[in-house]
Amino acid sequence: MTTNLLDNQSNMLTSRQLAKILNIHINTARKWGDNGTIPCHRIGKRKDRRFCTKDVQIFLDSCLEE
Repeated sequence: MTTNLLDNQSNMLTSRQLAKILNIHINTARKWGDNGTIPCHRIGKRKDRRFCTKDVQIFLDSCLEE
């Protein structure tokens, strides 16, 4: 298990928050949400993306296994 970078985060992250944590471009975070690399939920009228911190941690753990 990786050091949990998400300890100080709420249960859900925006694309911008995810991009900042992972040090990636926001468009990469959006793309990963859309193609299922990291599962996301679409909320509200604007269908904003939200990422569960648990799913992000699973993604990070899987990256270390490779």
